[in-house]
Amino acid sequence: MRVHLTRGSVAMGDDVDAPHTETLDLPDAMPLREAVTSVIKRGYLAPIAGARPPGS
Repeated sequence: MRVHLTRGSVAMGDDVDAPHTETLDLPDAMPLREAVTSVIKRGYLAPIAGARPPGS
């Protein structure tokens, strides 16, 4: 399965490479949960310093 990812910028320094796109080739039978975990482990999503969970 081919997964196309796109994310916007989260800070001015992040704007240099915007939009942030990436394509992943994952096994066709991979469950959605594992696909999302794979994206997280790759470091594709930008970390946001000082972020708090909702309601805190």
